[in-house]
Parts: sequence; structure tokens; C-alpha cells
Amino acid sequence: MTENQENLPGPILVQRHLHGMHYPASKEDLVNYARSQCSDSNRPDSECERVVQALSRLPDQQYRRPTDVSKAFGELTRNYLQQASYPASRDDLTATARDQGADDVVLDTIIVIPDREYEDADAVIVQIEATV
Repeated sequence: MTENQENLPGPILVQRHLHGMHYPASKEDLVNYARSQCSDSNRPDSECERVVQALSRLPDQQYRRPTDVSKAFGELTRNYLQQASYPASRDDLTATARDQGADDVVLDTIIVIPDREYEDADAVIVQIEATV
């Protein structure tokens, strides 16, 4: 894995670690699978921890497919986007989330969306789900 791939934002990195995961799966199943992928490969420990941290933040529920995981990242991010002044750019959204104490998982989720003006939080969530 190149240094550039190691620094991919959280949700994209998570999907790479979940490649081959059998669904439906609980959050615990996702975390355990990601951990097993790390122990069975030569991925850096910091990358593995980042993935496990991201998955641990998701709601306890059944995920039927990878897109359900992406949707969960979008919903996790929504809480930090409600206070944004819309229309808002990606940088505005990142700054708003950071000001509200969002962690790296949430910030990484916002960073991957295209830099354009978003009319409301729903438009951002749709873009997150399409991007991640």
C-alpha cells in the first residue's frame, strides 16, 4: 500500500478493509472482520486502528450491504451539518463540523465530497452516500 493510500479518508479506507465481507453483518461483525483483515495482512497498525475506530462509531444495527455502511457514515455526519449556514461549500461544512467538535471520522467523511455549494444537509448526505 502506498503512503497516499494509507492517508485516504476514513470511510473510503473502511470500505477497502471490508472488501470481501459477507453481509448481512452487525457492527461487531464489521469490526471483527476489519481486525482480522489487519492481522492477516501487512497493513500498517495506524491504518488498522483508524478503520476500527471508524467502524466503532457506527450505530449498532444490521448492515445488509456495503452501501448501508456508507449511509451510516452519512447519518453520523448529519448531526454536525445542521448548524451550517447554507448554501455551504465543502470547506464551510468542514469548518462547521470542526467547530462543533467533530472527530476525524466525521471530518474525513466530509473531505471526500466534491467542493461545490450544497443547499442543505440532505444534499450533503446524498453526496456522501454517493461518494463513499
